[in-house]
Amino acid sequence: MKSYYIILAFLMVIPIAFSLNIDLSINKVFVIETKYLTYNDSFGTKWFSGEILNSGSIPYSVQARVDIFDGNDSVFTGWSTKRGLMPGSNFPFLIYWSPEKEGSYSARLRIYHGGEVKESFLNITAAKANAEDAFEIKEVRVFNNYIMVGISSKKDIEELVIIPSNYSQGWAFTEGVIKDVKKGITYYSVIEYEPSVWFPQTIQLSAVSRDGNYASSKSVYLERETGLSALIFNFILGLVR
Repeated sequence: MKSYYIILAFLMVIPIAFSLNIDLSINKVFVIETKYLTYNDSFGTKWFSGEILNSGSIPYSVQARVDIFDGNDSVFTGWSTKRGLMPGSNFPFLIYWSPEKEGSYSARLRIYHGGEVKESFLNITAAKANAEDAFEIKEVRVFNNYIMVGISSKKDIEELVIIPSNYSQGWAFTEGVIKDVKKGITYYSVIEYEPSVWFPQTIQLSAVSRDGNYASSKSVYLERETGLSALIFNFILGLVR
């Protein structure tokens, strides 16, 4: 009889246990927060900087873009790197621009995040620096999603920036930064890009010192490498990145 009551009590507790099932899942909140967006025009080389916070509860990819307009004409487009942003993480970015002439411009800043776009506008002024030609772009190798740029300097430079421009709409190129450049040495920078649909084209690569005192540019025809050399370079890059 005692065993009977124990079994009966157990059967009565089971429904209560299931009814107390607690939902411990976290609500999926998709939120982006702009900590700051600034434009620095203190030097000949201009830059836009900002910081993005994922203040929600789900991760997403994020990338910043800047478009510069002279009236209705688009004169420059620059992209930050793309990064996966976990909840609570920050994404600081820098996008450089070397204006070809001084004047007043409008800037459109877009933050692409998880298939959405956050947009803001700035009215800016820019002065063209009287820069000395000091760099030589010696080599450009083109692969599926990046280009490798070999460059040397006639001067010791604290920070050198490589800025792609004049590429087709729908493509996205990041920028390259090389620090502590010594004259006479060839340095290599990897610049990522995303084509909408691949086709060979000519773009411009500008090499500028961050202070704007030195600058050089070169038109480069992009044509992808194929075969064994491309496989080797992709394999090596995958190991070191």
